[in-house]
Amino acid sequence: MDMELIRKVEYPALGERPVEILCSRLYQDKETLQVFLSLDMRNVSGKTITSVYLDLCCFDDEVNLIATKTMVPFEDLKIPDNADFGDDQSIELSSLRTCSITVTVHRVCFDDGTLWDVADKEEHPKKHRFASLAGDLKDILSEHGASNKKKGRLKRLAAILIPVVLAVGFGVGFGFYQSHQEAKLADAIALFGQKQYTEAADAFGALKEEWIPFQNPEEILWYQALSLMQTGSYADAAALLATQTSHTPSMHSLRQLNGLLAGVVSAGESHTLALHTDGTAVAVGKNDDGQCEVSAWHDLVAVTAGTTHSLGLSANGKVLYAGNPESEKGNVKDWKNVIGIAAGMHHSVAVLANGRVVAVGDNSLTQCNTQNWSGIVTVAAGNNHTVALRQDGTVYATGDNANGCCNVEKWNNVLSIAAGDGFTLGLTTDGRILTAGNATGWEDLETVSQSFSAVMAGSNHSLALSTDGTLYGTGADDLHQSRVTHWQSILYADGGSWHSIGVRTDGTAVSVGANTHGQCDIRDWSNLGLPKKALRLTALESYKKQVR
Repeated sequence: MDMELIRKVEYPALGERPVEILCSRLYQDKETLQVFLSLDMRNVSGKTITSVYLDLCCFDDEVNLIATKTMVPFEDLKIPDNADFGDDQSIELSSLRTCSITVTVHRVCFDDGTLWDVADKEEHPKKHRFASLAGDLKDILSEHGASNKKKGRLKRLAAILIPVVLAVGFGVGFGFYQSHQEAKLADAIALFGQKQYTEAADAFGALKEEWIPFQNPEEILWYQALSLMQTGSYADAAALLATQTSHTPSMHSLRQLNGLLAGVVSAGESHTLALHTDGTAVAVGKNDDGQCEVSAWHDLVAVTAGTTHSLGLSANGKVLYAGNPESEKGNVKDWKNVIGIAAGMHHSVAVLANGRVVAVGDNSLTQCNTQNWSGIVTVAAGNNHTVALRQDGTVYATGDNANGCCNVEKWNNVLSIAAGDGFTLGLTTDGRILTAGNATGWEDLETVSQSFSAVMAGSNHSLALSTDGTLYGTGADDLHQSRVTHWQSILYADGGSWHSIGVRTDGTAVSVGANTHGQCDIRDWSNLGLPKKALRLTALESYKKQVR
């Protein structure tokens, strides 16, 4: 692995523990962006250590607690007194956002059979106080030989003490309950870290339903959404993330997820392209330039259809092309480290792993002038313009601006983008749909009570996907291409020149609109969706340097 040191911290000796933490180092794998912890520790116990267990707390760049890991083991040791150890064992951390960390020694075992545990050093004053008050009250009320006057005083004293005891008892009980819930949260995070995503999703879902004042409840929902993504429940994950509009990591994840789902299905001028969960592609429709010749493609993570050409993104970061081999828009074979693709009328666009954007093909209207963009999550291509969404929610656009479709410089907090023929769409974190250029008909959706998770565009019509899986359409409808409101359980959709295509969560497809070239002949399609390998493209925290 190609590792990069991202943080190093040296610690002063704290004493009173048999193991000192001397230094912690955070490393990041440049390829996967996974974060690892390396520790330098010293045995100061006076004995030989056989195992050490640590508690970890991970924090993001704003010092918000994002993950915990309890009882991390260093086992099968034989560390003599005053010897250093630990730097030869790396600990994989569950959160890619980890920027700093605290490490606490929890338990140490020695070769003489004894052990040291931090719990043995803590007291529970509330528990002791409760036991004392309860015992005193019991003794007072058991004095059978007291006089009536004394009994009256005792009753008054009991009336005072009983609520106190109950209150203290409730406080202790709630403290134990809260500790129990926090332990369940730690277990859920541990399941996530161990890649047991189905169990983790269930565990986070159970925590969400219980009354407990977690400091950051949105973190529970965020981890649950990430777990759902890993199990293939992408629509549920998107719907959950869309509710967390004030939680920045959730919005980052939803931008990334929308970018990935956009690669599941795509509609060109007169052909349709879709992705199978096994990484193969299927295409129907007009094939005069060979744009539907994708049957040999495999190991894909995304597809996209231009007017008369198709692109496929391989899991190895390479881009495949189908169409006129002499066209400049097909000059994509030298691209590498690609994580997202889009196709316009006569140009092809890609997002690289470093957040940059490359484009080839017709540039007569500056639609390929993307070389200065950075921090990009996903791209969209209209007929003659290109749009890019940054990780910070702002948007870039270049190309034919005769209709004002590139006037997006003031947009912010955007979650999803789309580009048509002379117009651009954006969906914001507060549910507003932004338009630039000649987009029409969005006033028809003002009465829709549903919240949206993504927007899509055809040449002259537009689509919006609600969090409950219902699709809405507006704009040109001369061939019924916008009549999609009866579609349900939609994972993602796209619009072509005169037709619309949608992929359901069960892997089947629906279509509406022009079918002059068979571009809507999709009723037999199945097993459509996002391949698991596509999730490797969601580790985009490295964009922070470019964004800033």
